[in-house]
Amino acid sequence: SLIDLYASLIDLYASLIDLYASFIDLYASSIDLYASLIDLYASLIDLYASLIDLYASLIDLYASLIDLYVSLIDLYASLIDLYAPLIDLYAPLIDLYAPLIDLYTSLIDLYTSLIDLYTSLIDLYASLIDLYASLIDLYASLIDLYASLIDLYASLIDLYASLIDLYASL
Repeated sequence: SLIDLYASLIDLYASLIDLYASFIDLYASSIDLYASLIDLYASLIDLYASLIDLYASLIDLYASLIDLYVSLIDLYASLIDLYAPLIDLYAPLIDLYAPLIDLYTSLIDLYTSLIDLYTSLIDLYASLIDLYASLIDLYASLIDLYASLIDLYASLIDLYASLIDLYASL
C-alpha cells in the first residue's frame, strides 16, 4: 500500500540521516586530527629550522677554528725551521731546542687531527642541514595536504548537513 511505501521511505530517510550524521562526525574527527597534525608538523618545521641555524653556526665556528689551526701549524712549522739550524749552530743548547721542536711537532700533529675532526663535523652538519631542509619541505607538503583534506571534509560536512535538512523536510 501507499502508506507502507511512505513508511519505508521515512525509514530510509531516517537511516540516511543517521548515516550522514555519522559521516559528519567522522569528517569532524578527521578535521581535528589533521589540524593536530598540522600543528605538529609546524612545530617540527620550527625545530628543524632552529637546528639548521645551529648547525650553520657550528660550521662557521669549526671553519674559523680550522683557519686558526692552519695558522698555528704554519707558525710552529716556521719555529721548527728557525730552531733546527740553531741546533747545529748551538750544539751545547741542543737539549733546550730539541724539546721545543718535539713540542711544536706534537702541536702540529694535534692541530692537524683537530682540522680533520672539524672537517668531518662540518661535513656531518652540512648533511644534517640538507636532511632537515628536506624534512621541512616534506612537512610543509603534508601541512598543505592536510589543509586541503580539512577543506574537503568541511565541504562534505556541509553537503551532508544539507542532505539531512532535505530528508528531514520530506
